[in-house]
Amino acid sequence: VAGSVRAAYLRADARILEPKGGGGLRDTGRGVGGATCGASAATAIVYRDPGDGALRLVSANVGNTVVLLKRRGGVAVLSALHTPENATEYSRVQRLGTNPRMPLIRETGGRLRLGGSLSLTRAFGDAYLKPVEASDDDEEEEEQERGGDRSAARLVGEGAAERSLRLPPLDAPPKVRDFGLTAEPDVSITQLREDDEWLIVASNGLVSDLTTRQAAGNGLTLEGIDDIVNTLRGETPAEICSELATVARRNGSVDDITLVFVPLGPKFA
Repeated sequence: VAGSVRAAYLRADARILEPKGGGGLRDTGRGVGGATCGASAATAIVYRDPGDGALRLVSANVGNTVVLLKRRGGVAVLSALHTPENATEYSRVQRLGTNPRMPLIRETGGRLRLGGSLSLTRAFGDAYLKPVEASDDDEEEEEQERGGDRSAARLVGEGAAERSLRLPPLDAPPKVRDFGLTAEPDVSITQLREDDEWLIVASNGLVSDLTTRQAAGNGLTLEGIDDIVNTLRGETPAEICSELATVARRNGSVDDITLVFVPLGPKFA
């Protein structure tokens, strides 16, 4: 199941990256919505395991979307945070860099950003940061930034022009410029229990900083979400979603707020 979800995400991204053309700022010629068009995503699928008959939830995401499951003991976060602030993502991306003077993640406007522009490390689209074959001009520009010379050595013969000895083998694979942006999701599988209460799939505008669990004027904490849901038992999922979004906006969230609320178990029967 997990493998199928990963494959679906990558196939979807491949479709999104199909050529569009038209030129423009940072236009690589790829991206049906333009080279700088991109999005986070999250998926939650409930299925019954054919082996043991248990109900399981497969959750997946790229970017900063969230999947939340309320169960005994609190609200569990089933999604991963794919931003440069995530130490695992930071290390993964920086290892791909080849130019110490120009790291793939650098601070811009007080925030760490991929390529100095994107605040995510995994996403659909954003073709201008996805792997693309590097041109000779790109390689020469990188060499000049390092202060080096593109040729490994040079020979000057009598009456002959200066010739570079650095020649790629005929069967050499094309060099690829890779900023580390990928649409490969983090996937988890959770066995559902009878006392599980609800599931939320949402964009990052709903929630606060999940690393500090503080609202900090930009959304709801996990405890805040749970409190609101508890006060609205008996209301429809649409009414619960509306109240959650309203309070998040009131708390100062300025990002997109999109969410789905799924009641689970007897408490919401």
